[in-house]
Amino acid sequence: MIPKKKVLLGVLGVLLIGLTLELLREHNVYQNDRRRLNAAFQQLKYGMPREEVIQIMGSPNHKDDLTLLASGSGEIWYWKATEDPGFLWRPFVLTHQTPLLVVKVWFVGEGLVHRDIRN
Repeated sequence: MIPKKKVLLGVLGVLLIGLTLELLREHNVYQNDRRRLNAAFQQLKYGMPREEVIQIMGSPNHKDDLTLLASGSGEIWYWKATEDPGFLWRPFVLTHQTPLLVVKVWFVGEGLVHRDIRN
């Protein structure tokens, strides 16, 4: 018969290994998303039509209407690296106050007029 202490240590060890692997998986998912957004951001050029931006960046996570006094109206599109970093990373990052990586693209008329990336 195996002593209870060894069983408890074995269960705790398995839990610790499982949590560590999940933490590493979440981190890799975020880093891959971040690399993809950075690479796509570098391909954006001023004057690009919306369709080309979608082809490069994918569909935006969020869109806002933009009212400009002289230029008429436009839009701001947002892409965020992993909206939710996972339950293990939540205690370590302020996901609700500041997203981890955000790409913004401004459109006025038919073409891209400004782009921004924030960490």
